[in-house]
Amino acid sequence: MPMSLQPYVELTTDRRRFFETFSPSIGCRLFIKRSATLEEATKNLNRAGTPAELVENSFASLQNEASAIAWIGKNTSVPVPRIFAAYEDRGCFYLIQEYQEDCIPAIQAPKELHPYITQHIAAYLQQLHSYRSLRAHSFTDRLFLPARMGANKTYFQHLPYPEDQRRRCVLCHGDLGWQNVMVHPETGEIKVIIDWEFAGFWPVEIEGDYWRRFGTASAFGDDVNDVDSITQLLFNLTNTGQFDETYKSPHLEDNERLPLLEGLESFQHAHVASAIDNEAPTTILNKQAPEATDVSLRSEAETMEQQAHLTTDANDQNNVKASKPDLRSTAVEQTLTTTKKKRKLSSLIKRFLPSSKS
Repeated sequence: MPMSLQPYVELTTDRRRFFETFSPSIGCRLFIKRSATLEEATKNLNRAGTPAELVENSFASLQNEASAIAWIGKNTSVPVPRIFAAYEDRGCFYLIQEYQEDCIPAIQAPKELHPYITQHIAAYLQQLHSYRSLRAHSFTDRLFLPARMGANKTYFQHLPYPEDQRRRCVLCHGDLGWQNVMVHPETGEIKVIIDWEFAGFWPVEIEGDYWRRFGTASAFGDDVNDVDSITQLLFNLTNTGQFDETYKSPHLEDNERLPLLEGLESFQHAHVASAIDNEAPTTILNKQAPEATDVSLRSEAETMEQQAHLTTDANDQNNVKASKPDLRSTAVEQTLTTTKKKRKLSSLIKRFLPSSKS
């Protein structure tokens, strides 16, 4: 087994057990997470909730992480851990994934790499936040708020949230501190983003802005603590059944809230161009998320597709009239080639935009 940049893992807390093994058949280290047992949850009685509730929450949050990683890995280009197995055994949930060897936590990266890392975190977040939902929800039947919400977390996780026709709940990681971003130690390339147990659809404020700087996903030093403002937002949302009239959508129509949109567009266009050149399907934005759609974008994509087909059909008819029965000119061949590319492009545009399901 090659020398690893990461230490051996063996840790048990009142929430999780973390350990590892090596798979001879696969030829790599396996990182294993297991939800807490009742005995482990009983060790720290200072935490809110009974041991039984802590066990249940540990199980459900790890299950949410497994489901989130599976969906995000299939439908986006965000780098997530490779999962080998996720299952229940004797009241505990197990998540077995590949241990990424050639990387370190971004929090340990050299200072000169920090701007590069921030830029690429922003691009991946723009992609995540493009998934929208009618209401707040996670990848299981329970809600999970980030740990920085503290004592407020349990309360707001159990409240009912209304539907919002503007779909201002977006897909959030929930704990995007630099300790959860694994990068190449020399180039700063993001190799994998880990710890998705708090992933779900929430107002974008839940994600926070702490990822923009070196450190964890919570306030420290001169940072402005956002817990009070998030608490007020969620309270108003559940109490009134709607977003406040002064609340501004965190999506593409409000560019002042998304100053990094240009970087996202170039990020996406590179993958579109690659897919066209290689004539292969892409999975960067296969929008099939439950309750995560944008009707207006869907409609625009359908209109573009219809126009493309009308144009290509008209070109086909004109080409047939202009051509001889047994001779195809070079100009006609070029037109038909252009027709195929337009149809392929319209198909890719439709694939990259949300489905109409909610």
